Amino acid sequence: MTPEELALQEAQTKALAKNIAPVIEATVKNEIEESQKGFKETLDALATDIAEVKTLSKKGQDESGMKKVGTFFKTYLKAIKSGDFAEMKTMNETTSADGGYAVPVEFHKELIRVAELSGLARKLCTIIPMGTDTKDITTLESGAIAYVVGEDSAITASTPQFGRKILNARKFAVLVKSTQELIDDNMTSEEVATLVAKLAGEALAELEDTQIFTGTGVGLNMTGILVDANVVVVTMGAGKTSFEDITYQNLVDMLHAVKMKYKIKGKGKNAWSMSEDVFANIMKIVDTTGQPVMKISANDPEKFTLLGYPVEFTEVLPDNTDDAVSTKFLVFGAFKYFALGDRKSITSERGYSSGDFEKDTSSFKVTERVAGVITIPEAFSVLKTAAV
Repeated sequence: MTPEELALQEAQTKALAKNIAPVIEATVKNEIEESQKGFKETLDALATDIAEVKTLSKKGQDESGMKKVGTFFKTYLKAIKSGDFAEMKTMNETTSADGGYAVPVEFHKELIRVAELSGLARKLCTIIPMGTDTKDITTLESGAIAYVVGEDSAITASTPQFGRKILNARKFAVLVKSTQELIDDNMTSEEVATLVAKLAGEALAELEDTQIFTGTGVGLNMTGILVDANVVVVTMGAGKTSFEDITYQNLVDMLHAVKMKYKIKGKGKNAWSMSEDVFANIMKIVDTTGQPVMKISANDPEKFTLLGYPVEFTEVLPDNTDDAVSTKFLVFGAFKYFALGDRKSITSERGYSSGDFEKDTSSFKVTERVAGVITIPEAFSVLKTAAV
């Protein structure tokens, strides 16, 4: 190739490169902008959130205010690095320094599951949905009466008597706190959620059980089975002032104090309820043939039956530390006839309590709104120690 031809080729190549360069540059720029679009939106959201934190801190650019921003920024970048877009979304939902973060629905379901497994209230009682703060329940005080009627004789009329019970919703709540250092150094997010669900679910279950058994009926408290004046009370004989003094006859009296129509097996979730201390005392009792009255369930080797009915344990009923005169401590009944109103199912929220934002201590707030009332007191009996 001659020198003239080489010069011409070089000139053409330069001209082509000059014309193509802007096209390549624009294409690459567009590709980069498109690939970074999501990240830019995230950074824009971060900038907005940081500005909000600065405003809410009301401390300008001092060390405390900047520490808040630094903590927020660190957590946010950690979420970006791990690709945890759910966490970034959660953080964007914060409404104020004392506000809360959304918690996944799955966490609510786990709370409910733990509460149902831990307590007796949701396992045995009748759950009634409530659309308002109060709800009337119709109860049957007396039924229809049948008569023997002669030929060509008038039939005697009977009028069933209906009563009314009112469910009044009240709020139950649990607040679980943890420093961010504890979470970062010892647990994953999943482990934290599991632990909180266990603690909060068990606490709510225990409170529900406390209310249905020993609620005082004063103020916001339900009227519990041991307190309801219409529940049948069996009192132990004179001088029987201790839980250790329970007799076989006491148990038989309790069983027969509840009418047969309420204790047909499988009809009303019939059960004995007691503390483990009381269970230990009853384990020593034998019937008139010398056989233990407490037996291992034929359906479940880990369960027990007492005089043919299942036994349920709860820590809210009196144990040996409560052993005293005139003390109600053992329950038998058809729990179908205790209505537990569910105004608002167990829900949770993650956030900061007042003053905890600066301490980097977050909280899980768990709440529910429930109501409870015995619909038929005669479906229950309780055992009480003697006065003297």
